[in-house]
Amino acid sequence: MTYVGKSPADIIATAVDTTTGTFSGDLTVDTNTLYVDSANNRVGVGTVSPDRLLHIYEGNSGIAPNTSAHLTLESDGANFFNILKPNGTVGGISFSGNSTNADGRITYDDSGASRAMQFYTASTEAMRIDSSQNFLVGKTAESGNTAGHFFSSSGYQRSTRNGGIHIMNRITTDGSIIDFQKDGSAVGSIGTNGTRFYLAGSGRGLAVDESAYSVLPVTTTGANSDGGVGLGSASARFSNLYLSGGAYIGGTGSANYLDDYEEGTWTAGFSGATVSATNTTAYYTKIGRQVFFNYYTDAMTISSASGGAVINGLPFAASNADGNYGLFTFVHGTAVSNSKGGFITKGTNVMTFITDNTNSAATYVNGTGYAMVAGFYFTA
Repeated sequence: MTYVGKSPADIIATAVDTTTGTFSGDLTVDTNTLYVDSANNRVGVGTVSPDRLLHIYEGNSGIAPNTSAHLTLESDGANFFNILKPNGTVGGISFSGNSTNADGRITYDDSGASRAMQFYTASTEAMRIDSSQNFLVGKTAESGNTAGHFFSSSGYQRSTRNGGIHIMNRITTDGSIIDFQKDGSAVGSIGTNGTRFYLAGSGRGLAVDESAYSVLPVTTTGANSDGGVGLGSASARFSNLYLSGGAYIGGTGSANYLDDYEEGTWTAGFSGATVSATNTTAYYTKIGRQVFFNYYTDAMTISSASGGAVINGLPFAASNADGNYGLFTFVHGTAVSNSKGGFITKGTNVMTFITDNTNSAATYVNGTGYAMVAGFYFTA
């Protein structure tokens, strides 16, 4: 009679009954259907040379099992570990840790609508892939108010946190940190150039220069682009511009510096007569150091005319520099005798009427008169 494996004389039965048996030595069933390696305490299924405690063999993979593995499933083709369970239940793999037999788990749960693959660490769900192939970290469903990350299979993503969310650190070299594309073509980037942070389109951009406390026009790599970027356009204008300082227009020298523009009113006063004017509100526009003004008295009553005719109250004192006199014209009026205008006295806010073709002050005319004046001067 032929035997497979050990002959009956080589197998020592230490305990045999109708349900169990204990043997010493190797055991082979049907050549290699099942093999017990008694010397190494290993079991092979499909092999008589098991490499690990349990080695299930379908074909030679050409790769040696990991020495830390106690279970090896080997095939010379596709290979799967299949967990079969009834519908509506949970199946998975558990890992012990921290004195807990399931501190880590990988499970598939189709007991609810999510049909999710779940990953647990420290006995808590850390992330999952739901039935729509969405990937969630730190949350079990998309919610803008729950901390965690949501990555949609359609390409959408949302991150939620009580604090800063993303840190992107490019090391050693300058260049883009984030690139933006439309239909596969580059349309912009966010990057760094030295200590600068820049935002650029496909041609030009803006950079924040902390060393100069400035926003600068730059190229797509964050380098300076002098005069290369406009602000708004003819059909896309900004509404208002608020500056605490001035603006350099057409150049960078002091002569190009515009530090002020304002419009307003001032209250006219009179000397050289007793005057009661119907209107004392006058108007001005100040551009840089130059002030433009105009005033109409309407009907006014004049009495006790004596000395030079003066209107005072200009909104700013005139420059005190030598020869820096402002001028004004006087038309459509009968309030001053023989005058077509005058000058603003330097260092003051006073306008003095001058008699035509002289350098002498003109005088008011007693009675009812009118005065319409306009002029300009420089401030200090």
